[in-house]
Amino acid sequence: MRRTETPPHPDWPSHQAVLGLADADSTAGSDAYSLSPAEIDQLEAAAAHVEHLILEAVAALLAGGVPAEFGLDQPGLAMAAESWGRQDKNLISRIDFTLTADGVPRLHDLDALTPRGLLQAGVLQAEWRDWHRPDDRQFNHIHETLVQAWRHFGLYGHRVHFLEAAPGEQMVLTYLRETALQGGVEAVAIAAEQLIWNGRRLLDQWRRPITRLCVQRPWQDLRVANLLRPSGVRVIEPAWKALLASPAFLPWLRRRHGEEALLSPAPIGGPILGVWMIASRPSGLGIHDPATGQVIPHFVPG
Repeated sequence: MRRTETPPHPDWPSHQAVLGLADADSTAGSDAYSLSPAEIDQLEAAAAHVEHLILEAVAALLAGGVPAEFGLDQPGLAMAAESWGRQDKNLISRIDFTLTADGVPRLHDLDALTPRGLLQAGVLQAEWRDWHRPDDRQFNHIHETLVQAWRHFGLYGHRVHFLEAAPGEQMVLTYLRETALQGGVEAVAIAAEQLIWNGRRLLDQWRRPITRLCVQRPWQDLRVANLLRPSGVRVIEPAWKALLASPAFLPWLRRRHGEEALLSPAPIGGPILGVWMIASRPSGLGIHDPATGQVIPHFVPG
């Protein structure tokens, strides 16, 4: 894996503006990382293994009791257990790796609920490749896999309401709604003030029952959480992912698998490699420069 310089396309900044991503944390096309197919395979395998350990850990926690350090109250734990017992599907997470001096991936962090960088790693990075390295490949199936995930999410007969997010996150939520529509899902936008609680059910602005709700950080928003708990609404992301969002989860996972070298963090001496998991499948790579916060595009030669 090496960082290279790619001459920026003169029209790239204006194309970013057309995409609505002119302010995205990405380079103007001057820098990129070149990875070999073997390095991509190694990252995919590492992410798939970590995902397996994560899902196994959720099952163990809910079966054996969630420690108080996770900070979940009893209603939240009950919702997580019910959600896991129903096998509610998850949509997106990102598993971040750093590399040892020998180029071996080591788990750095886990982002289970807030898909920061999704547009940069998916749409913008794919456009960058088309504009700058059209003859090369990229580990980036994020958009296609998202559309397919919605088609197999078990939503037949349900519309999905997408709850408006804070300005910095709304663009991502709008994009997710677009992928749902492309996947054949009836996807409806709704603002928090339009939610109606009639004492038994949660309704939308047209007083239609809400049965599936896609919302950013639902369990951190107390008003939304208080509406969701008695309503029976199923949430995307599912309630069991509140365990993964707890700061206690990653240390607990590392203690549980102390023999796993993959889980031992490596010093940050280079970029952070975020593998995007769509429906628990490795689906793309976003490389972050920890010094600048920028997403650096990547390509696989040939």
